Amino acid sequence: EIEERVHVVHCGVDPAEFSEPPTEPNESRLLAVGRLDPIKGFDVLLKACALLRDSAVSFRCDVIGEGPLRQSLESDIQSLQLHDHVRLLGVRPQDRVRAAIAEATVFVMPSVVADDGNMDGIPVVLMEAMAMKRAVVSTRVSGIPELVENDVSGILVNQRDPVALASAISALLCDPSLRHRLGMAARDTVVRNFNANIEGQRVLDLIQLPEES
Repeated sequence: EIEERVHVVHCGVDPAEFSEPPTEPNESRLLAVGRLDPIKGFDVLLKACALLRDSAVSFRCDVIGEGPLRQSLESDIQSLQLHDHVRLLGVRPQDRVRAAIAEATVFVMPSVVADDGNMDGIPVVLMEAMAMKRAVVSTRVSGIPELVENDVSGILVNQRDPVALASAISALLCDPSLRHRLGMAARDTVVRNFNANIEGQRVLDLIQLPEES
């Protein structure tokens, strides 16, 4: 009886706000967006970027966000000699974030479970990127697999694995048809299952259900 009273309602986005046709740049651009916090796994992303560079993969990676790990990440960029490949752009207004997503070749969200157990839920910006038909790479952490189905609507790798992360990114950068297939399925997933309008109506319907006598 308890299970029958539990209803899952997803957080979502309005797909209509992210419906502009995606355009890809001539150069390969990776984009990550989020607070510079341990749970985002941006240190793992930097290690993956170093592996991509060492494999002669051409790319540029931009990270949008600010937070307590900026100094640590800047140090990693220096030690890994990634100055020509990675930029920490700081905070950007929402319209600039959406523009960056539209211009990205691959959107990366390398979330991890922090040492204190803290972790992401389902990052809204990941939904936004998928709604804009971006090919996404993320990790099997928390609720992310509810949003991203591996090799269907994106690519999932294990957390804290820069080798697997670099391999997934490289596969997408080298295969436009794969990016297109995953991007189309990504938007379809958001429209069907993470649509804020539909999920909001579900909440309203549940609130208005008559109480059992």
